[in-house]
Amino acid sequence: MIALSSETRVAELQAASPVMLAALTSTGIFREGADAEVTIGELCWDFGLNPLILLNTLARAQPAEAPVDIDVSELDGLTLTQIVEHIEATHHAYLRGAFPAISTLIDTVVRVHGADDIPVTMMIKELKRVGAVVADADGRVTAQRRYYMPTPFDPQWIMNAGSIFADLG
Repeated sequence: MIALSSETRVAELQAASPVMLAALTSTGIFREGADAEVTIGELCWDFGLNPLILLNTLARAQPAEAPVDIDVSELDGLTLTQIVEHIEATHHAYLRGAFPAISTLIDTVVRVHGADDIPVTMMIKELKRVGAVVADADGRVTAQRRYYMPTPFDPQWIMNAGSIFADLG
């Protein structure tokens, strides 16, 4: 991605992105073959335009950065069960530990700013929503783990296994 400013030269746009150059030429303030060493600011000032307007247009035309590849090499060679256990032990445990601390901080913010403060109210609603999603997901993971990866003498597994085998008969 190119860092756009009023000091950006048209030549930089030509080298970086044909799409941004096309967006610039579509405005009519720059034509193919004109001096590419001119800055965006100079182009705009010559036409009496605010450079921010053109910079916003060019920014929208700028291609998005490719997402960063996620390194999953640490999961190579693990079974699906081991991956699930890794996710639960690393990420779910972190959330379970972090939410009480966040809740304490929110209580402090409410005490200082008051619950009627709109940003505080919005933050509380969002965190309650996220907390509900995490609690729901944690409950589902626990239930699924008990169902699919039971301990050998888990009575719930015996009941579930009976219903599974009954469906096969």
